[in-house]
Order: sequence, then structure tokens, then C-alpha cells
Amino acid sequence: MHNERRITCRNYDRSFRGRFQWRFNGSSVFPSYTKTAREQLIFLNGSNAKRRQLVGTYDCCVKENIGDGCYRTRLVLKDAVQTIGLNVENTSEVIAVEGNSYFLRLFPSKKRKSIICTHNGNATLPENIVFNTKGAHQQKKFHDFYQMKISDIDATNAGKYICESTVLDKGPLRKVFTVLVEKEKRISLMTRQPNRKSCSLPIRPTLATFLITCFLQCLFSVN
Repeated sequence: MHNERRITCRNYDRSFRGRFQWRFNGSSVFPSYTKTAREQLIFLNGSNAKRRQLVGTYDCCVKENIGDGCYRTRLVLKDAVQTIGLNVENTSEVIAVEGNSYFLRLFPSKKRKSIICTHNGNATLPENIVFNTKGAHQQKKFHDFYQMKISDIDATNAGKYICESTVLDKGPLRKVFTVLVEKEKRISLMTRQPNRKSCSLPIRPTLATFLITCFLQCLFSVN
């Protein structure tokens, strides 16, 4: 999803002019890089890198004349993202694929006393990087924190990194490397299963609404 993409709520009674209520995996809290606009769910630019977080069910709920109903679209990954470990002790360049996660080993030792990294000259690293810059000195087992983890890598992670570390058995070390982030070259990264009536029921259904909803669900299940 290199550009903005949209999912449209379908199959509902077209005479409906009220409010659309969207849910992601049953919750009103949606992943980042998404927004809703009436009957449309929009995946914003940059969402491709976060595609691991977008997998799940999206329900669009409406109040129809025949009763409240929710219509469900399920998104699954066509090509799974990966978590990859790389030893970059002897290289100055890391080529990464957008959306994958990476564990980077920078120094030839697991036992570090401290480490400070900058990214493109900034002392604050991108939010999706987990490292021991903040917590290693508070931990008793330093060797548990010897890799840099970049989760769901995206364009904001590209650039030059300079890391300086005090290693317990080797003294001070310095590592300089560049990260290049390539976009996934496959045509389609996500596939959408057919939009159909979900199993959601109105908050306070009448008996007639309940029977009609169950009947429609049975029809969709058969088809």
C-alpha cells in the first residue's frame, strides 16, 4: 500500500443516510495510518510499513430499516512480513525492506556497560527502535540488551547511525552505519476477503430484528 487505499462499506440498505460506526477487531481504537470517512475506511500513505498491525476484521455498522447490522471485511497479509537478525559488525550499510522488523548486532560483545546512538545527527531515535540507551544501566544482565531492534521499519528509519559503546571486556567502541529502506516490490501486499454481514447484533435488538438478522446471517453463511 504505497499510496492511499480505501475500503467501502457495502451490501447495506442504500436508503440509509445515518451514521456509520466502524470497528477494528471489535474495538473503536484503530491502528495508526488509518482513518474513517462515513462509509469509507482509508489507509493513509505510509501504512504499507505498518501492514503487520492492520491485519484483522473491520466492521461497518449501520441502523437499517430491517434492523441494525454490521458488515465485515477481513484483511490478511498476502505476503507475510519477516523478522530478520543481521550481524552488522563488519558492514557499514543495511538494506531493509519496508514493513519487516530487524535485530541488528552492532558490536562483537554482548556485555556492554553503556551505549549512545544518534540518527542523522539527532540524539532521539525513531519511536520504533528498542535499544538499551535508556535502561541498560538499570539492568543487572547487560547481555540481555545487546541488539538494536527496529520494528516495522519505514522511511523514517533510513539514514546514518553513529553508536558509541563502552564494552566491559573490550573498552570503548564506535559503530557507524547507514540504513536504506526499500519498498516491497510485490504488486499486492494485502488481500481483502469478501465483504459480508458480520455476527454483530444491535445493542438492544427487538425480537423481530433478532430473527431477521439471524436469517440474513444464515443466508450469507450459505452463500
